[in-house]
Amino acid sequence: MRRYGWTRGSVRSPSCSGTRIPPGSRRSGSPICTRTSPSLGFARPGGAPIADLAAALYGFAYGGLTLPAPLPVYAPGDCAGRLAGFLGRSDTAFLSGVFDFRPLYDGHTVRHWNLTLTTRAVVHDVEAYGLRAECRGRVFAYSGDGGPCEALTGLAGSADLFLCEADVDTHREGEPRVHLTPEGAGAYAKGASRLLITHVGPALTSEGATGRAAVVFGGPTESAREGDTKIV
Repeated sequence: MRRYGWTRGSVRSPSCSGTRIPPGSRRSGSPICTRTSPSLGFARPGGAPIADLAAALYGFAYGGLTLPAPLPVYAPGDCAGRLAGFLGRSDTAFLSGVFDFRPLYDGHTVRHWNLTLTTRAVVHDVEAYGLRAECRGRVFAYSGDGGPCEALTGLAGSADLFLCEADVDTHREGEPRVHLTPEGAGAYAKGASRLLITHVGPALTSEGATGRAAVVFGGPTESAREGDTKIV
């Protein structure tokens, strides 16, 4: 059994020091850091993930933190350029002493210690990914920011805990389906043991979205809350 605690929208494992698995909060690109082989992973480009990287850059480059080697960063291909632009630079060479950017893609799998991370591309209005984390026979899955797509079924299948967004109240005709309704979250969670609802949009309440998802899912369903601890 793995015991995870929520910290500012992240899942932290005390037994895997420094491990963070991103939830589907508004900060859906929060970093993934692993125990013996540190790395960072970002589910999609955007302001919050880039701000996280900028903070890490300054911590490692100027904060007295020492890295034995550049930190691997698994992210969409334009991540280095976005970070450089965020910092007012047109080149990316200055980042190479701190970060080792590696492209994230559909089906990407990486193993650190006994933690295996697999990403699947999901439907969104920018390049985006869901995550499946497996450790010692336990599985945590995360939808990321994403609309209805087959990849979510694979991510949630046989997961012990599926963290899933429920951002929209309903899909209106003609609008891009880049987020899930609570009913959609419940449907994609069918293969999982438990469902945790997050990234609830402004047209919904956390309690209402969770209740609607639970009706479809038919299994244990909760709302993700900052500070909560979950067992995976």
